[in-house]
Amino acid sequence: MITSRRGKTGGWKLTESPDKITLLQVVEALEPESLSESTSENHNNPISPIWEEIQQATRNILDSANLESLASDSEPMFYI
Repeated sequence: MITSRRGKTGGWKLTESPDKITLLQVVEALEPESLSESTSENHNNPISPIWEEIQQATRNILDSANLESLASDSEPMFYI
């Protein structure tokens, strides 16, 4: 997803264009446990199906947004 380069001209760089990187990919790379499928060890828990539905909806929302859409929706910055 990103690569780095050392030195005075170094820094961080995306390995793909921003429109190809979804927020789901970012979250899976940084915090994979936050989207885990298993809500508890007891799947007979009455809240489990609801929580799994919430997790799937969250995954769908994150998968539908990409880095480019975040950047284009933000207000322009002005430097003084």
